[in-house]
Amino acid sequence: MDTLQVKNQKACVWYKKEAAKQTWSVGTLQRKISSQYYYRMLQTQKKGL
Repeated sequence: MDTLQVKNQKACVWYKKEAAKQTWSVGTLQRKISSQYYYRMLQTQKKGL
């Protein structure tokens, strides 16, 4: 998984941890990355504050 195309180091670490925790397939991980899932989750958390 060291070849993830995620430039933001925090996002990359988060994707790796979530993929392991949620047992995402490679395809699911790729979809999450391409849909900017990490950044959408951050926006959702900010709105809830």
